[in-house]
Amino acid sequence: MQLDAFSVVAYFLSRFTVVRETGHGSKPPATLMVTKWDDAMMLFFPRLRGEKSAVQFRNSLKTRRERVDPFFPGGRVGWYQYAPSQELQDVIDVLADKSEKEVLGLLEPYICFATLKYSVAELDGAIAHETIPCTCCDRRYGKNVPKTIEL
Repeated sequence: MQLDAFSVVAYFLSRFTVVRETGHGSKPPATLMVTKWDDAMMLFFPRLRGEKSAVQFRNSLKTRRERVDPFFPGGRVGWYQYAPSQELQDVIDVLADKSEKEVLGLLEPYICFATLKYSVAELDGAIAHETIPCTCCDRRYGKNVPKTIEL
């Protein structure tokens, strides 16, 4: 089965959310080694952005994550009023028995730690000028990572 990589990222961010010690709010999955949601989302930006700006990408990923949030007790309510699309439901069903490490392994080709050097606004400028150095990812996975994940 092929799964949309963008939807798998949203699933990962929702399912493996870390609830803050205070019980209020949440943090990105600890396995991403970042503490801010913007940083977590931008890790996937260079590989999955399509034609989106950094702001558009972040907002789209937040929206997709919020569609998954009602399925997991991660401290966020999400968009419980809406049923997930069939594409998103497939991701939820297929990955239900996978561990955090297994899902992260599927996403590894899409992560670019070079983005952590930039703010969201700076990423927009860097992408416009094609100056994000993503050579670590290019060496490992090539420039054309598929937008679907084969299981």
